[in-house]
Amino acid sequence: MHSNPMKFENEKRVKELDIVNSLKKAGLKDGMVVCDYGAGTGIVTAEAAQLTSETVFALDMDPGMIGLIEDKVGAQSLTNVKTVKVKSDQLPLEDASIDLFILVTVLHEIDGVPTFVKGIKRVLKPEGKVMVIDFYKKETPMGPPASGRMSAYQAARHFFREDINLDEQYDLGENLYLLVLSN
Repeated sequence: MHSNPMKFENEKRVKELDIVNSLKKAGLKDGMVVCDYGAGTGIVTAEAAQLTSETVFALDMDPGMIGLIEDKVGAQSLTNVKTVKVKSDQLPLEDASIDLFILVTVLHEIDGVPTFVKGIKRVLKPEGKVMVIDFYKKETPMGPPASGRMSAYQAARHFFREDINLDEQYDLGENLYLLVLSN
């Protein structure tokens, strides 16, 4: 497991993520099936599961993180979350099954982004949406070194190549941007 998983839930980061409003900006509403890829501690998963009665898939490579998610959703009595331990960059989901695909501070971690985005295209429903939150490609008070980051433009281009188009772009604060894209 990550050496300090709760750093993902520090107060400043959570405030900037503004999870519920970010999910609403991405169009999440009741009746949507969601995938939170690289779900980490489940902070976004749990909020999404409260906004939809449909399944929220929480995918992560780390079994420790999967355990944290299961503890969190259990403590909140959320019964619509399905955790899935995945191998690097895998999407073991049905074709055209996801209404909203979520990537929060994870796109910059993926090795084969073009192939991964093709996988997202495969699992998205025809009117599906993608929400990407990631770090600006510059040094900021939190996050990885700037050299390992992807700008909003670079991220959007990967999706555009698969006919997933940018609808909206938001600045969440001094560290993070939000992209809303649609199939």
